[in-house]
Amino acid sequence: MNVINLLFTGSYVVGGADGPTSMVVTAGYGLALLMCVLCLVGLAERVLFAFAAYNDACAKDNSDAVMWALLIGFLGLIPGIIYLCVRNSGRNFAICQNCGCSHYAGDQNCPRCGTANPTPQFVNPYAPQQAHRAKVLLTVALILVGVGLIAAVFGIVIFTANIVSMTGGSVYY
Repeated sequence: MNVINLLFTGSYVVGGADGPTSMVVTAGYGLALLMCVLCLVGLAERVLFAFAAYNDACAKDNSDAVMWALLIGFLGLIPGIIYLCVRNSGRNFAICQNCGCSHYAGDQNCPRCGTANPTPQFVNPYAPQQAHRAKVLLTVALILVGVGLIAAVFGIVIFTANIVSMTGGSVYY
């Protein structure tokens, strides 16, 4: 008997119960353990997604990095999707003093007339490191999502197999 199977069908006897009652209790313990593990994995995913959004927003010089991290950390997927949609919309624009063309502040020259662009006031020196950290955190969070899904499917299969074996192979829906 392996360890995973022992968690779901182990010898947990509550109050000296015997027979079907103890089997139901052991299945309940296994299901409760599975739910606890999945909740912890889900919490870790949210924290990692929040840190990834924070580092990405800092790398893009977004002044609302803390707000995005808190929204994604507490509310989850929907603010994360909104952040992905608006994360590049906050780029700094500059207006050419010669022709009046609006272009990105990071451009060296005006795309219309070629006049040299004044250097930006502030450039984040940690932007590449923050962008790399955001990618690493996002990758780890996505791996945790996969592990959580696999654990959920695996736990449900074991739980269902144990319920079927407890009832002697006759389960009616």
